[in-house]
Amino acid sequence: MNREKTRKDAEIMLACADGVEVEFAWHDNAGQIKDNFLLVPCQHTWNFEKFKYRIKPKPREFWLCWNKEDDGNFSDRFAYPADEFSKGAVNHWDNHIKVCEVIE
Repeated sequence: MNREKTRKDAEIMLACADGVEVEFAWHDNAGQIKDNFLLVPCQHTWNFEKFKYRIKPKPREFWLCWNKEDDGNFSDRFAYPADEFSKGAVNHWDNHIKVCEVIE
């Protein structure tokens, strides 16, 4: 095990110890994920040879905005990150909807 892998593995274990949600999935000998990621249970025995670990990604949220022409076709379209959105930024849009990314 080289230092970089040791450091990465330690960061994941420390994140878990700090209460950050960590996930694991089975992987084959080539490192390919064989199953969906699941949350690491409280009483987990770490096995970096058998499992692939990651800090659970946070889903991105953003606003989709669009205008419609008189004939019903879409004209302008734009996406704003949720943290940059303000009502003043979208007053000129006919329609807008907040969406959230699904992470598997």
